[in-house]
Amino acid sequence: MCLIRFLCSFLSGFLIWSSNTPSGEGAVLYSLGYNASYMIPETVITAAAAILLYRFAPALYYPAETKRAAKAES
Repeated sequence: MCLIRFLCSFLSGFLIWSSNTPSGEGAVLYSLGYNASYMIPETVITAAAAILLYRFAPALYYPAETKRAAKAES
């Protein structure tokens, strides 16, 4: 999902906003650098949060199985 979002942002930055790039800088590299500068850290933080939630709160991912297991233990 993040890759598709990055590609859409990169392409729109290159195709639509290329006239706004600083002089002397290519539109492709500028769009790549600009979008990567905030999307890569955001992807890493989101993935880390998802891993931590999966590890420490699995009921958020499998609520029906957790309820069945709790009833079986009672």
